[in-house]
Amino acid sequence: MSLKTTLNNMLGKITENFTIKFISLIIAVLLWFYIKNLTMAVYEFYIPLNYEGISYDSVIVNYRDLPNYVLIRVSGNKELISRITHLPKNSFYAIVDMSKTNKDKIYKVNVVLPEDIKNLKVEFFPSEVFVDLDVWVEKSVPVVIANSKDYVPIPDTVLVSTISRYVDGISNVEIFVDTSKNVDKVFLENTQFVRFYPQVVVVSNVK
Repeated sequence: MSLKTTLNNMLGKITENFTIKFISLIIAVLLWFYIKNLTMAVYEFYIPLNYEGISYDSVIVNYRDLPNYVLIRVSGNKELISRITHLPKNSFYAIVDMSKTNKDKIYKVNVVLPEDIKNLKVEFFPSEVFVDLDVWVEKSVPVVIANSKDYVPIPDTVLVSTISRYVDGISNVEIFVDTSKNVDKVFLENTQFVRFYPQVVVVSNVK
């Protein structure tokens, strides 16, 4: 029997009752997926996200926009995942290491996992965060009474603590005296990124 004849016979057997064979294949694939899904599961939970390694003179400008939690998604064998659900949440640890400054301000989220989870598929969100860092600087500026020349401030300069991107825009501190009342002190209100030392300025009438 020639090779050509052999191949034709094999092809004939393959194509014989092709529709039935094709439907059987589809059913087998669907059944395989069904059985696989019976033994697979997905488990999701949140853990705190810690920002570490920030120097004492640094500040996170966009701290209100940063996530405080990481979503952990574990998928795999149901039996293994059932063990994970009983683990204490402190078995998982998520950090952003900020000990080294990144020029693009993008920092990777690192998640420490327990040994029980190593054989499962683990995803976490977010995997990176945008952190806008700046540093605190100090500057002495004069106190100016804007609405009257009959008073002088004591002290006549205050120390301003602010972030570096703001410092050049602060040349003095203007205060207003209510001349209709017997007011001898003005309180300088701190803001999120601007702080005054001292916060109280005494105003003295020069007349």
